[in-house]
Amino acid sequence: MGKSKLLKYSGYILKTVKIYYAVVLLFTPSASWKKNWRLKRKEILTNEDFFIDNIKTFRNRYKKDKHDPASYKKRLYDYMICYLLFCLTADEYFQYEFMTKGWMWRNHHITIERRKFIDSVINDPNETVVLANKASFNSYYEEFIGRKWCDLKAVSEEEFTGIFSGCDRIIVKPRGRYGGIGIEAYDVRETSTSKIYNKYIKRKWNFVAEEYLYQTGILHDINPDSLNSIRVTTLRNGDEIEVVDGFFRCGCGASVVDNFSSGGIIFPYNVETGEIYAGHSREN
Repeated sequence: MGKSKLLKYSGYILKTVKIYYAVVLLFTPSASWKKNWRLKRKEILTNEDFFIDNIKTFRNRYKKDKHDPASYKKRLYDYMICYLLFCLTADEYFQYEFMTKGWMWRNHHITIERRKFIDSVINDPNETVVLANKASFNSYYEEFIGRKWCDLKAVSEEEFTGIFSGCDRIIVKPRGRYGGIGIEAYDVRETSTSKIYNKYIKRKWNFVAEEYLYQTGILHDINPDSLNSIRVTTLRNGDEIEVVDGFFRCGCGASVVDNFSSGGIIFPYNVETGEIYAGHSREN
């Protein structure tokens, strides 16, 4: 089944999924994590926008990453199975090279949707909502953001123009996406705020717009086109927060993002000494 047929019959596919989960949930114990996870999977897998967006993304990534055209249908079938079993996004399928992994590895991989569910189980839901999307994060940490920003769906065109008055560049990001996907920067001296606003306000994804930040010093010199950053992985152990590892990230070429999954380079570093080790990109 090709891409166009999948989209044509998406309603039937999603209806079948809905029926399947209606039956499975009848035999799932109430008040259990399995019940909650299956309800969450049903919600995700029967979202038509989510389904269609991932099929389109699969096609675009397959072509962009220059995979064998003769294997397209086989890989699409394989991705569909992973999508239905693990709520796997198309970007994850390529980023983590699912096409080369066995089913044992696949089943134990913590996908984005699995991680979100785990977060909701082990953490206070009133706190995890802060990290749910870029708008809620910026709103909660408003005093620390240090730049102008807005949720595009929450302001009018006039308000949008007023917020970014005096800014020479604006960066626009999908509220709930990840990996630098869909992020674009604009020079308002070349593209008016009115044109930027109207380009995004009609899209199905919600977006936030932010004043463009300019780095200085060594972080700027490494790659002037992206905002280069440091990521720290932590683990809560009882009442203690432990630092597990960290990475320095930078963009490549003219990219405005430093995300590994969008072509950036990550450099692991020693969290005790600060020593930075050799880096690598997704390609090498």
